[in-house]
Amino acid sequence: TTVTMDSDKTVTAIFQAVAAADEAVTYTLTTAVDPADSGSVTGGGTYDLGETANVEAIPATCYEFDHWSGDLTGSTNPTTILMDGDKSVTAHFKKITYTLATAVDPTDSGSVTGAETYDCGETVNVEAIPARCYEFDHWSGDLTGSTNPTTILMDGDKSVTAHFKKITYKLTTYADPDFRGYVTGGGTYDCGETALVKAHPYEGSKFDHWSGDLSGSTNPTTILMDGNKSVTAHFKKTVYYYLNTKVSPYNKGSV
Repeated sequence: TTVTMDSDKTVTAIFQAVAAADEAVTYTLTTAVDPADSGSVTGGGTYDLGETANVEAIPATCYEFDHWSGDLTGSTNPTTILMDGDKSVTAHFKKITYTLATAVDPTDSGSVTGAETYDCGETVNVEAIPARCYEFDHWSGDLTGSTNPTTILMDGDKSVTAHFKKITYKLTTYADPDFRGYVTGGGTYDCGETALVKAHPYEGSKFDHWSGDLSGSTNPTTILMDGNKSVTAHFKKTVYYYLNTKVSPYNKGSV
């Protein structure tokens, strides 16, 4: 090169050691991962000048490769790097997330907690909550059995359905005394149903009143089946009264 001498000048020549003809030049490729324990990188080591190193980021369980930094950029994986000097690359991984979807059967029979997005490997608490007049029966989808509440491991997208069934209640009827009548309407009903109950007296008897889960003397009547119920119809003997009449003097008229 040249320098114009328009004043006193100082120059320094920087030299780099050159290997002898029989001595190979080598460079080191250093690799790292972020965050710690999120995966590994192949290809680290010593290479001759001008070699192309194959580099691959291998994610650990529940992680996925995101991008490179250092002497590599972008997100191509696997990739290569030219070893024309010492190089350092870092593979950045991110946690995989999965979605838990929930449903109920039949519609409006209840609800299920836990539907959202979770990190891979998380254990999620799931609970089926029945609506009024329903009870939990079993799970389907990515859960089975009837344990409630329960847990599910999020090692993939998951979908669970809670199956509920209608609660049933029993209406038991009695007649007191049973030789004076009988009662219709007893049996099994869905929760929330209204049962029609009627007392039937035998000849010579009459219905008097209800007891148990019914009161009063309305007959027939109804009862809401929001639990097991028991009713008793009370009967009594029919009493007949006779009115005797007579006229006086005899044969002078009638009543």
